[in-house]
Amino acid sequence: MNKFSGSVSGAFVLLTGLWYLAIPNMVACEDMQTGEVLQGCVEVMTPLITYFCATPPLVIAVLFHTMRHGERSAVQLHTLPVDAEGRAVLSPDAPATNEQVPLESYAAWGMTIGGFSMAGAYSITFIVGLFVALPLLVLAGMSFGSSGDVDLDWLVNIYKVSFFVMRLGFWLFAASAIAKFVLDRGQNLQDGLPRKSTKIMAPCPSCGAKLNFPADYSGQVQCPKCQHIFETGEG
Repeated sequence: MNKFSGSVSGAFVLLTGLWYLAIPNMVACEDMQTGEVLQGCVEVMTPLITYFCATPPLVIAVLFHTMRHGERSAVQLHTLPVDAEGRAVLSPDAPATNEQVPLESYAAWGMTIGGFSMAGAYSITFIVGLFVALPLLVLAGMSFGSSGDVDLDWLVNIYKVSFFVMRLGFWLFAASAIAKFVLDRGQNLQDGLPRKSTKIMAPCPSCGAKLNFPADYSGQVQCPKCQHIFETGEG
C-alpha cells in the first residue's frame, strides 16, 4: 500500500510539474488581426495565469508527497528503573549507542524542508497579494491622476524573495525525492538478493576428510565419505 501511494503521489507531482511548464505556452498573447505578440499581455497575463492556475496544483502535489514520504521523527519511549524514593536509576554498565543516520533519512529531510519551504512561500505571497497588494492596487486605481503615487517597490521585493524561496524549495524537494527514490530502490533490490553465507572447512573426526558447511551452522554433520556423524557449532 505504501509503494502504491508513493507511486500515486509521485505521478501527481510529475503531472502537475508538466502542467506548470505547459500552461504559460497556452496563453494567447497575439493580436488577432496582425499576429504580433502583445508585450503587455506577456508581462501581465502569463505570470498571473501561472501563479493562479499552474502553481497551486504543483504546490498541493509537492506538499502531499512530502507529508506522505518526508522525514517523520520517531518517538521512542524508554522505561527507566527507579529506586524506593522514585528517583531514576541509571546503570553505569549501560552500553553507549551510536546510531548512524542512513542516507534515506537525509533525503527525506531534504524533501520535508524543500516541500514546506515551497508551500510556505506560496502561502505568504497569496496572503500578501490578497490582503495587501489587491487593496493597494485598488487604491492606486482610485487615485490615478493625483499627485501622490502608491509606492509598491517593497511589495515587489517581497514577491521576488518569495518566488526565489519557492523555486529553491522546489528544486531541493525534487533532488531529494529523486535521491530517496534511487536509494529506496537500491535497498529493495539489495534486500531481494540472496545473502551468501560464509563457509568453513573442517576435517572429519573419523576419517579426516575435509568438509565444508556454513560457519553459523550448529547441529549434526554427517561425513559423506565414512558416514560418521558429529556435532558442530557452539556447545
